[in-house]
Amino acid sequence: MKRVAFLFSPDTCPPTIVQSVTAAAPVLGIEPIAAPVRQSAEIARVIETLPRSPDGGLLVLPDVFTSSNYRMIIATAAAQRLPAIYPFKFFVRNGGLMSYGVEAIEPFRQAASYIDRILRGTKPSDLPVHTPNKWELVII
Repeated sequence: MKRVAFLFSPDTCPPTIVQSVTAAAPVLGIEPIAAPVRQSAEIARVIETLPRSPDGGLLVLPDVFTSSNYRMIIATAAAQRLPAIYPFKFFVRNGGLMSYGVEAIEPFRQAASYIDRILRGTKPSDLPVHTPNKWELVII
């Protein structure tokens, strides 16, 4: 794979994720192709143009928009026979090729601990920032 389009919504995807993908791709010898979408109707149009690119693939970034439109994204990528990697396991459970992302339960457990500490008087600004330490690779 030489060219990878990364599908995301500029309205809901954290800019740091887009910046990280853009910075990492050349290091891996991959040409990144930004594929921003704001409406569901744009998804099919964007994905349908990708197979025309030789050695292309699709990376779906984790955001509210892509997660809520997962069925359309999976179906369109499959119809185009486009290799795609998704951010969460539920994409694969619903027909996606593979996913690599954060194990979804742990951040919620951490949130419960933070809420408990805040309710006991800890200032939110005094709480440490945690990054995920459990990742899942799921392949059908």
